[in-house]
Order: sequence, then C-alpha cells, then structure tokens
Amino acid sequence: MLADVGISLQLDGTLALDEDRLNLVVSEDMDALGEFFTGNGETPGMAGQLNETLGQLMSSNGVVENSISGTENRIESLVDRHGRMEQSINATIERYRTQFGQLDSMIANMNQTSSYLTEQFAAMDAQLGRN
Repeated sequence: MLADVGISLQLDGTLALDEDRLNLVVSEDMDALGEFFTGNGETPGMAGQLNETLGQLMSSNGVVENSISGTENRIESLVDRHGRMEQSINATIERYRTQFGQLDSMIANMNQTSSYLTEQFAAMDAQLGRN
C-alpha cells in the first residue's frame, strides 16, 4: 500500500509524502520498494495497476471517451434546441409585427370613421339649428 512507503491521501484529495517513512523503507528494503512499484512475475505492481486503470479509462469505451461523446451529443442537442428556439422567436416577432400592422390599420379606419361621424353630426346639428 502507498501508506507503507510514506504516501498518504489527504482529505482534500491530494497526496502527502512522509519523507522519513520513505527514507526508512528505501534504506531497509529497496528491493521490496522497487517490487511495490514495478511488480513481480505474479503481480503487476503499482505502475502496472496504474497502467491498466488508465488503459480502461482511456479505451474506446472508457469513461473519458464516453464523457467526451456525451458532451458532444449534449452540445449538438443544445445547438439544435437553440436553432429551434431562434426560429420560434423569429416567428413570434413576425406574428406580432403582422398583428401590430393590422391593429394600426384598424385604428386608422376607426379614426376616419370617427372624423366622418363627427362631421355628419355637426352637419345635422347645423341643419337643425343647434350649435
């Protein structure tokens, strides 16, 4: 174990080295320390295990590749969603412009009708002798 050679895992996830413990292991049993890292015929050692783990992580169906693929798919999905949303917003804006144009036209017609009716009532009042 790493703790046996003076390497420990801290609470924040970093590794700490106990130099006194490492120096003791180096001075007492250098062959065992070498075997710990490189392994022997039966066990792969820390370097072999690390190589195997990294191989699994970096393989074509490993965590890294799956994360990259998932992120790329998410980006594509978000780009598509953004495009659809932009089209929807543009369609809504165009619909509002059309409605505003129609409303503006209706108000102009109502103003004309109001002016016409005002003139007609004024003419009627004049014929009847009212001011």
